[in-house]
Amino acid sequence: KLVEKGKTELAQKHLQKFQNRFQKALEKTEKVKEQGKNVEELVDKLKAHNIRHQKVLAEVYEKVPDQAKESILKAMENSAKGLENAIERV
Repeated sequence: KLVEKGKTELAQKHLQKFQNRFQKALEKTEKVKEQGKNVEELVDKLKAHNIRHQKVLAEVYEKVPDQAKESILKAMENSAKGLENAIERV
């Protein structure tokens, strides 16, 4: 919605906040795993959440001005890599 209203900078700030929170969730998942707890259900939820996030980013990518497209692509890559790395560690 922010992109549609021409507020791409604000949208990018919210995107960064989301990515930071998602990374923290992945880190907490690793800590829980290190404590010997089963994290399969949590990992499945994170995967599903990441898929929804990727879909939203793909939709946003189509609507943003050209100068913002690179940021969206980076966000998509970082999100996918972060999840992949966390799953490998867990």
